[in-house]
Amino acid sequence: EETEREQQEKLELESLQHDDILQLNHHEEYTSIYFKVLAGFVWVSQYCRAAHYIVKTDLGTVLHLDVLSRALDRSMSQRRTNDLRVECPYPRRHDKVNRPTPNLQSFSGKWAISEEQYSPNIWPDFCPGTMYAVTPQAALALAEASVAVPWDVAAHLPSNEDVFITSFLRQAIHNMQVHSM
Repeated sequence: EETEREQQEKLELESLQHDDILQLNHHEEYTSIYFKVLAGFVWVSQYCRAAHYIVKTDLGTVLHLDVLSRALDRSMSQRRTNDLRVECPYPRRHDKVNRPTPNLQSFSGKWAISEEQYSPNIWPDFCPGTMYAVTPQAALALAEASVAVPWDVAAHLPSNEDVFITSFLRQAIHNMQVHSM
């Protein structure tokens, strides 16, 4: 098995060859995926200034880029009052919160949220993490909103990156809504 140092050397070599890796100095774990997504939002906003939107997908999500691009262009052209937009194919509205159950551990899995972590039984509107898009302005606003969340509080919030970003952080920003593309 490779050591961390060997993995790092391979990453650096690939980065030199292809110049396509953004690496954070942050411990890799499922509960901190939101940190990587927000860091990516900031990076794209800073270094890809011509971007009209930033798309976040899960690993293994298959996209038809021409269809997605047309859908986003059409949806984004309908901007109502601002550029603070979160777009997804099918926003989740009034979803019931998954609670841990001792007998159904595999069903609840890593998405189960205890009442101590989040007491309401219904999630605020959010975009599922398989794919969602934000404008660069929305990306920066979401990253800024995350700075106000203390690490000890963030550790107790839902680990679902999609809910955390497109629901909790989004709600902290005036007039940012989830839209269906």
